[in-house]
Amino acid sequence: MLTAICRFQSAPSIHQAGPRSNEKVYITQIFVKKNAVQLELLTVDVATLGDGMSTRYRAELNVKLPGLDIMTPEDVKKTIDTVIADPAVASAVESKTVKLGMTPDEVKQSLGNPDKIVDLGTKQVFIYKDMKVILIDGKVSDVQ
Repeated sequence: MLTAICRFQSAPSIHQAGPRSNEKVYITQIFVKKNAVQLELLTVDVATLGDGMSTRYRAELNVKLPGLDIMTPEDVKKTIDTVIADPAVASAVESKTVKLGMTPDEVKQSLGNPDKIVDLGTKQVFIYKDMKVILIDGKVSDVQ
């Protein structure tokens, strides 16, 4: 059985919102223990707190892996990938794929936040440095 515990920390503030679901993170350190792998994570996006201060959230993700001593590195990676990201999302983020019918959130997960957004009601254009993603009624309809 796979067990994972993740605790986020940031600079203290009365008005902090905390990390969001699907938060993109950097893996800053990896520690391998007898039956667990510990990852130190740092959010990619900087959050602005209620007092105007900026912060990134830091977390430790502890993944308990019974039988770690007999697992191959590939098996460890596959197991941890199931905790960190849904395989479809992880694959799209790695390859930066945009498909017809994707939602705005799926496009942002794959490509990151656009440089500009043109909002024309039912039509939105996400402008990136090397492409434009056209969404109609909240779904990708074209890429230029």
